[in-house]
Amino acid sequence: MSTILIADDNPDILTLVGETLRAAGHQVVQTVNPSRVTSLLDASTVDAAVLDVVMPISGLDLLKEIRAQPRWKNLPVLLLSGLGDTQDRVRGIREGADDYLAKPFEPAELVARVERLIARRDSEPGLSGNLEDFAPGDVTQNLAQGGKTGCLRISSDNRLVEAHFVRGKIVSAEAGALSGDEALLSLLTLEQGHFAFEASSEEEAESHAGRGPLELNSILLEAAWLEDELKRRRPTLAQDNPTLRVVGPKPSQLDEDFESLPIDEIYGHIISHPNTGVSELIDLQTTSPSRVLLAVAILLEQGSLEGRERDPSAVTPRRVHKDPLGELLAVCRDRGMSTTIYLLILFQQEAWKELLGLIKSIPDELLASERHQLLDELIMRGSGTVRLAHEEGVVVLNLKPLRGDRLQGAALLSLAAGVVLWLAGDVPDSLDQYIEKLEEAQGGSQGLLLTSNPDCGERLRAAIEGQKYWKVSTDPVSNISVLVDLLIDSP
Repeated sequence: MSTILIADDNPDILTLVGETLRAAGHQVVQTVNPSRVTSLLDASTVDAAVLDVVMPISGLDLLKEIRAQPRWKNLPVLLLSGLGDTQDRVRGIREGADDYLAKPFEPAELVARVERLIARRDSEPGLSGNLEDFAPGDVTQNLAQGGKTGCLRISSDNRLVEAHFVRGKIVSAEAGALSGDEALLSLLTLEQGHFAFEASSEEEAESHAGRGPLELNSILLEAAWLEDELKRRRPTLAQDNPTLRVVGPKPSQLDEDFESLPIDEIYGHIISHPNTGVSELIDLQTTSPSRVLLAVAILLEQGSLEGRERDPSAVTPRRVHKDPLGELLAVCRDRGMSTTIYLLILFQQEAWKELLGLIKSIPDELLASERHQLLDELIMRGSGTVRLAHEEGVVVLNLKPLRGDRLQGAALLSLAAGVVLWLAGDVPDSLDQYIEKLEEAQGGSQGLLLTSNPDCGERLRAAIEGQKYWKVSTDPVSNISVLVDLLIDSP
């Protein structure tokens, strides 16, 4: 049972909130007079406060006064308001509110939010948990307010997002190919997944520092703004992953609030790649998913793009494997290979950032070596080896850059269970050599040509016509599961 302070100058609302919390088993201290809030805090042991915003003394001003007192610095505060205005919410977050609930509200939601704030304060904040119970904004604010040093890792849908803290400041963030502000924004807008915070020395944490500390408060504000704007446009994005095509001119004039969105980039991409799905735009990892979704919503709203449901008869869906690494090891075992298999990944230099983003997204439990040491070595050398440990065996990724017209990794071509050529530029002159070498080996190895350029994809398909062991994909490859899925599926 917790004690909760409520302040609202509307007696009816005050009674409703008080009775709701009492019914949930909490003690309540309440007042219609906002000037009494600080004296009530002094006189009572309060576990959380619920403040109305619009009162003779604004709840925002009260919040500012509360946060100025060291003894109340960590008091969970939830703001209530009937305004429903983004500016109201933005100022609340800036002043240090832990949560915000607009009127009218469901009593059950009020209780759930207050109890979550209290549980978050009473637990060791930010050590580990699920995002269904602790929002990523809550976790990061806890770590920042607690002056923590170490790494916050969040695993969500085969993606890994990291934020490094030094004395409560976020010095870097990474989410696949994204880094800095965009990676932190991606982290703050996640809704599902598991998080864990690992403390470290300042020296180790600072080794990951970027150009300067990230501004958590400003990115929290942007995350809140994106959430509000997307809520307003839910009907526009009602279809599940529609394919997009250009049907009108690009918007010529938009509110300055939307100037930072990737509207030009997405419009240009759809011109070059018609019928791209929304999920594929997100998988390109050029900016955070929420910014992509809002940009798409605005282009649909303005009549620049049209979204269509996918035609099942026009697209052969790729089978999604529940345990891609396990199935790959099983397939290789059936072919008489050992429990340690090799995947040779040859990449053009322009694709290195995207490939490195895939490696960063691999969950910790699959990596056979320490993450930071592995990434430091890969970045320093521009190539390397990644060992993935699975209960069925070991998968070794050999990453080698394509250089000129020379055949790279020739010794591994006949030994590898799979060979991937990851292209981001022109088709290399050495392509025919790789195709011939793998076909000659006839060991059951699978060859995969990856490119995000549809024109290049057509040239690659022409190059492998009639070949048994090669296939082409122009699908975005954002994590290891997608890559292995493509290798397992037959050409």
